[in-house]
Amino acid sequence: MKHLIIDARQCRSPSQCMLDLVLTTALWVFYLVLVHEAALFAAAVAGWLVNPTGAWLSHRFAAVLPTLLSYAEVAAINAGLLFAWAAYNRLRFAGRERRRGSVVVTAGDVARFYHVTEAEILEWREARRLVVHHDSAGMITRVEAGMPQWPCMPAFDEQAA
Repeated sequence: MKHLIIDARQCRSPSQCMLDLVLTTALWVFYLVLVHEAALFAAAVAGWLVNPTGAWLSHRFAAVLPTLLSYAEVAAINAGLLFAWAAYNRLRFAGRERRRGSVVVTAGDVARFYHVTEAEILEWREARRLVVHHDSAGMITRVEAGMPQWPCMPAFDEQAA
């Protein structure tokens, strides 16, 4: 039986995994380079809050300004791309509904899938308690249907009622 858990390691070659590792490392290094000046500025502000002396903070801010401007540029480009994508999708679909409802699964469909009769499926749907036993391939081997039996109550025979 096919497992439902996706394990990407089995689907990817070692060269693809190595490329992911290299790109991830490069992006982290790029991020740390961008954040370096901001971290130094935050440390300077924290030091200034502890011991405020002079106007050197404005000089430090001037050193961080290019990094902050690059953050603003990246955010503006990202926002522009998202707006362009939204406008493109609006023109492309123009109010047409693409979503479709799910297919209705009938008792006959379920019966054919599990190799049982439709009457059994309908009976199982009405049961208050249903225990289904499966084999290793996921097919039904045995079904226990009926009312729950509590230890303190006598068993209720559905046939007698």
